[in-house]
Amino acid sequence: MSGLRVIPTWRHGQERLYVCHTDGRNVAWYDREAARINLLSEDRREDVLHALGPFLTGPVTVGPPPVPTPAELARLTLHPDDDLAPNRPGEALHVALDRDPGPQHRLRPDPRRRALTAEQAVGEALDALDGAGWHALHSIPLPGGDRLHHLLIGPGGLYALHTLYARKQRVQVADPMVTLGRRDPLPSSAEPAPTRPEPPTP
Repeated sequence: MSGLRVIPTWRHGQERLYVCHTDGRNVAWYDREAARINLLSEDRREDVLHALGPFLTGPVTVGPPPVPTPAELARLTLHPDDDLAPNRPGEALHVALDRDPGPQHRLRPDPRRRALTAEQAVGEALDALDGAGWHALHSIPLPGGDRLHHLLIGPGGLYALHTLYARKQRVQVADPMVTLGRRDPLPSSAEPAPTRPEPPTP
């Protein structure tokens, strides 16, 4: 037993077969159209070929991923304003709080800071999955001024996550409805309703 498994995925309309450890870490991938097996670890070469054996339909090239040419790198280069990868969890809230920190004498914490705390906590947990073949993007702007809090991409698919601050609040999930604290139940894909006012804590 090699301890490897093969996971079929689709990228840009083309099928790829990823060879992964049981914990999800990638070892190699097979591009059928290019007839190429790209190895990330040369010492698992025989195990990868054995795992992909039932899927191979002809001669293939085996080796590390090809180094992109300067022309390919130039084509892939994004303007810094268009590159979403550097966004921190809660990037939009960071910007909003830098521009308008809000009054410091409030009786209750600024809700934006609570939201930022929640997005940072979830973002840290998602970023920790990077070694298992997952990649997370944060604070992705959408048309109309809305945004995705987190986008998780990996062997299991594509997931959009919306984060809510829920410290010391009861969360009830009755699929497909989610109830947070005193808020009205909402479908899990809906935007949160405004928080009902709560009495100040003595």
